This record gives sequence, C-alpha cells and structure tokens, in this order.
Amino acid sequence: VKKSLEKAQSKGFSQEFYLIEKWLYMYNECLKNFVLDPTIAETDLEPSSQKIRTATKKLCGRFNLVCKAKGEKDQKYLRVSKTKSTQIPNNYPDVVRDVMQEISDTKIGKNEKRKEKLERQLEEFDEGDIPGDWLEHAGLGLKKKTKYKPKIVGENAVAIDENSVGYKLLLKSGWKPGLGLGAESGGSKDIIQVKIRGQRTGLGID
Repeated sequence: VKKSLEKAQSKGFSQEFYLIEKWLYMYNECLKNFVLDPTIAETDLEPSSQKIRTATKKLCGRFNLVCKAKGEKDQKYLRVSKTKSTQIPNNYPDVVRDVMQEISDTKIGKNEKRKEKLERQLEEFDEGDIPGDWLEHAGLGLKKKTKYKPKIVGENAVAIDENSVGYKLLLKSGWKPGLGLGAESGGSKDIIQVKIRGQRTGLGID
C-alpha cells in the first residue's frame, strides 16, 4: 500500500504522455487540411496505440468530426468522417494544448482519488484492520471490520456407526469405546475436525 501511495503521490507523467502530444500536433495539421478539402468526406489515420486513439478522438471532437476505430490488434486505426457542423476550431493554434490539459487534469484527478483511497486504506492497516474492499478482492466477500471465520469440516459429525467396517477394525485392534486412540489409549477421543481456508486467502489468516 505504501509503495502504491508513493506512486499515486507522484505528479510526473511517463514518456508516453509526451509521445501523445507529438502525435496530436501531427494530426492537428492533418485534420485541418482534411476539413478544408471539400472533395473528401472521410479519411483514415495511421494505426496507433489505444491511448493515442483516445486522445485523437478528443482532438477530433474540437473539429466536430466523427471517429470510429477500425482494424484489429496492433493495426487499429481511426476512420474520421465529416458532419454538418465540422469546422476548424477558433482556438486552432492552441487546440492541442487544450486537449493535453484536459488529459492531464483527468489523470491528476484520478491520481488524487487513488491517493485519497490509499491513504484511507493505510490508516485502516495502521489500526490493525483489513479494509473491506481488500477482503472482497480476496474472494471472501466480507464487509469491512468483519472477522474471517473459516469453514470447519467434521464440526457436527456423528460418531462412527457400530456396524461399520471401521468400527469393527478398531475393536479388533484393541480399541474400546470411550478410550483414546493409540497403543496406550492416550490419543484423541474426539472426531477429527479440519479447517478449510476461504477462497484466495493466505496461510495463517486469523
């Protein structure tokens, strides 16, 4: 949690963020020429990554253009079509900067929400409690501050039947009803009970 919190506190962006900006500047010029050409109703952009396509869709929205993803896997690209309201935006020289600012604000907003969530979880861990959503992620489906109770096999089991083969074998081995198991009758007198761990939980969970 602490490592995740350190990452969430960072305001820096990866190299991919700057790569998106370069692609947008290139597409900005292409879209301008596309809008100014009355002979073309639609055009295909180059194949790109999912993040670049998402940013390009935002840019196309500034031109009132419609985008649809085409292709498969690494060859996915955007097909851009004109509408009746398609036009060059008034802030054309700054449109890429505005789109990148929107992407940045969205990323910082998500970053801040994740930071707040991690801080709350860290406080709960410091108090010795396991956050409820962590238990749910582990497959337990338990609510917050609910103690884990493992299933116990044999808890309500009945005694072995006197007519069963196992009962008769015990008698032949020298065992007597009411005594413990073993040569000196010092073993367990109770039915064996086995604790079953919950789904996707670790060994030693309380």
